[in-house]
Amino acid sequence: MLASKMLALRPLSANMLFDKLIEKEVSDEDAQSAVEYMIRIGAVDDVEYARRIATTLSQRYYGEYRIRRELRSRGIDDEDADIALGELPDPVELIITYAGMKLRGATADDKALSKLAASLNRRGFGWDDIKTAMMQLDT
Repeated sequence: MLASKMLALRPLSANMLFDKLIEKEVSDEDAQSAVEYMIRIGAVDDVEYARRIATTLSQRYYGEYRIRRELRSRGIDDEDADIALGELPDPVELIITYAGMKLRGATADDKALSKLAASLNRRGFGWDDIKTAMMQLDT
Protein backbone atom coordinates (compact mmCIF):
# COMPACT_ATOMS: atom_id res chain seq x y z
CA MET A 1 0.00 0.00 0.00
CA LEU A 2 1.31 3.42 -0.98
CA ALA A 3 0.34 5.11 2.29
CA SER A 4 2.32 2.64 4.40
CA LYS A 5 5.37 3.14 2.19
CA MET A 6 5.12 6.90 2.66
CA LEU A 7 4.84 6.51 6.42
CA ALA A 8 7.81 4.13 6.47
CA LEU A 9 9.99 6.96 5.12
CA ARG A 10 8.98 9.47 7.79
CA PRO A 11 6.08 10.31 10.09
CA LEU A 12 3.32 12.41 8.57
CA SER A 13 0.20 14.11 9.83
CA ALA A 14 -3.12 12.89 8.46
CA ASN A 15 -3.41 16.00 6.26
CA MET A 16 0.13 15.62 4.93
CA LEU A 17 -0.48 11.96 4.11
CA PHE A 18 -3.70 12.85 2.30
CA ASP A 19 -1.95 15.57 0.29
CA LYS A 20 0.93 13.27 -0.65
CA LEU A 21 -1.49 10.59 -1.81
CA ILE A 22 -3.32 13.14 -3.94
CA GLU A 23 0.04 14.21 -5.44
CA LYS A 24 0.53 10.57 -6.47
CA GLU A 25 -2.80 10.79 -8.30
CA VAL A 26 -4.75 8.68 -5.84
CA SER A 27 -8.45 9.59 -5.92
CA ASP A 28 -9.82 11.73 -3.09
CA GLU A 29 -12.00 8.87 -1.90
CA ASP A 30 -9.16 6.32 -1.89
CA ALA A 31 -6.78 8.78 -0.23
CA GLN A 32 -9.31 9.55 2.51
CA SER A 33 -9.96 5.85 3.01
CA ALA A 34 -6.23 5.13 3.29
CA VAL A 35 -5.73 7.95 5.81
CA GLU A 36 -8.66 6.74 7.92
CA TYR A 37 -7.25 3.22 7.88
CA MET A 38 -3.79 4.45 8.93
CA ILE A 39 -5.36 6.40 11.78
CA ARG A 40 -7.40 3.36 12.85
CA ILE A 41 -4.34 1.09 13.03
CA GLY A 42 -2.30 3.77 14.81
CA ALA A 43 0.16 4.44 12.00
CA VAL A 44 -0.97 8.08 11.92
CA ASP A 45 -1.45 9.97 15.18
CA ASP A 46 -1.58 13.74 14.79
CA VAL A 47 -1.18 14.43 18.52
CA GLU A 48 1.95 12.30 18.77
CA TYR A 49 3.29 13.80 15.56
CA ALA A 50 2.65 17.31 16.93
CA ARG A 51 4.42 16.37 20.17
CA ARG A 52 7.51 15.25 18.28
CA ILE A 53 7.68 18.38 16.17
CA ALA A 54 6.97 20.70 19.11
CA THR A 55 9.57 19.01 21.31
CA THR A 56 12.23 19.14 18.61
CA LEU A 57 11.61 22.82 17.91
CA SER A 58 11.48 23.68 21.60
CA GLN A 59 14.85 21.97 22.09
CA ARG A 60 16.15 24.28 19.36
CA TYR A 61 14.87 27.25 21.40
CA TYR A 62 11.85 28.17 19.34
CA GLY A 63 8.81 29.66 21.03
CA GLU A 64 5.14 28.80 20.97
CA TYR A 65 4.15 31.10 18.10
CA ARG A 66 6.83 29.74 15.77
CA ILE A 67 6.06 26.15 16.76
CA ARG A 68 2.32 26.65 16.26
CA ARG A 69 2.95 28.10 12.79
CA GLU A 70 5.11 25.10 11.90
CA LEU A 71 2.46 22.67 13.16
CA ARG A 72 -0.21 24.40 11.09
CA SER A 73 1.99 24.19 8.01
CA ARG A 74 2.17 20.44 8.60
CA GLY A 75 -1.60 20.07 8.77
CA ILE A 76 -2.00 19.87 12.54
CA ASP A 77 -5.22 21.44 13.81
CA ASP A 78 -5.27 23.88 16.72
CA GLU A 79 -6.70 21.37 19.19
CA ASP A 80 -3.87 18.87 18.62
CA ALA A 81 -1.32 21.72 18.61
CA ASP A 82 -2.65 22.94 21.97
CA ILE A 83 -2.09 19.50 23.48
CA ALA A 84 1.49 19.34 22.22
CA LEU A 85 2.31 22.93 23.19
CA GLY A 86 0.87 22.39 26.66
CA GLU A 87 3.50 19.75 27.34
CA LEU A 88 6.50 21.95 26.52
CA PRO A 89 8.88 23.38 29.14
CA ASP A 90 8.27 26.82 30.61
CA PRO A 91 9.12 29.39 27.91
CA VAL A 92 10.75 31.73 30.43
CA GLU A 93 13.21 29.00 31.40
CA LEU A 94 13.97 28.33 27.72
CA ILE A 95 14.55 32.02 27.12
CA ILE A 96 16.92 32.27 30.10
CA THR A 97 18.90 29.26 28.88
CA TYR A 98 19.05 30.61 25.33
CA ALA A 99 20.07 34.05 26.57
CA GLY A 100 22.83 32.50 28.67
CA MET A 101 24.21 30.75 25.61
CA LYS A 102 24.04 33.90 23.51
CA LEU A 103 25.55 36.18 26.14
CA ARG A 104 28.15 33.62 27.21
CA GLY A 105 28.27 34.92 30.75
CA ALA A 106 29.05 38.51 29.72
CA THR A 107 27.09 41.37 31.18
CA ALA A 108 24.93 42.77 28.41
CA ASP A 109 24.24 46.42 27.83
CA ASP A 110 20.82 47.74 26.83
CA LYS A 111 21.60 47.48 23.12
CA ALA A 112 22.63 43.80 23.41
CA LEU A 113 19.53 43.00 25.48
CA SER A 114 17.33 44.78 22.94
CA LYS A 115 18.86 42.75 20.10
CA LEU A 116 18.43 39.56 22.13
CA ALA A 117 14.78 40.37 22.83
CA ALA A 118 14.10 41.02 19.15
CA SER A 119 15.80 37.75 18.26
CA LEU A 120 13.69 35.86 20.79
CA ASN A 121 10.53 37.40 19.38
CA ARG A 122 11.52 36.31 15.87
CA ARG A 123 12.06 32.81 17.28
CA GLY A 124 8.39 32.80 18.33
CA PHE A 125 8.48 33.79 21.99
CA GLY A 126 5.84 36.19 23.28
CA TRP A 127 6.80 39.61 24.60
CA ASP A 128 5.42 38.85 28.08
CA ASP A 129 7.68 35.82 28.44
CA ILE A 130 10.63 37.74 27.02
CA LYS A 131 10.07 40.60 29.46
CA THR A 132 9.79 38.22 32.42
CA ALA A 133 12.98 36.43 31.41
CA MET A 134 14.87 39.68 30.83
CA MET A 135 13.92 40.92 34.30
CA GLN A 136 15.30 37.68 35.75
CA LEU A 137 18.50 38.09 33.74
CA ASP A 138 18.86 41.61 35.04
CA THR A 139 18.95 40.46 38.67
